[in-house]
Amino acid sequence: MWGGGFSASKLKPQLKMAVQRFQISSNKKSALLKQQKREIAQLLAASPPKEEEARIRTESLIREDNTIEAYEILKLSCELLVERLKLITSQKT
Repeated sequence: MWGGGFSASKLKPQLKMAVQRFQISSNKKSALLKQQKREIAQLLAASPPKEEEARIRTESLIREDNTIEAYEILKLSCELLVERLKLITSQKT
């Protein structure tokens, strides 16, 4: 079902691409977060302040921030696997 088995020569480039993809997604989400923070500040600065809408957007912002943190953890895990790949292949044989 899953193919032949473990292949270090295929895994290493896949992990490196995953790291790059996590970095790109993280950068995009960070840029969006900055924009959302500005929008929330404008909502609170408005007269009268739109606190309920700002609160809803803030909850979304917190979720996105947690997603970025998860991307960072996954990125570090992939980088660690790339570095330890030689050790893993030597342990396997």
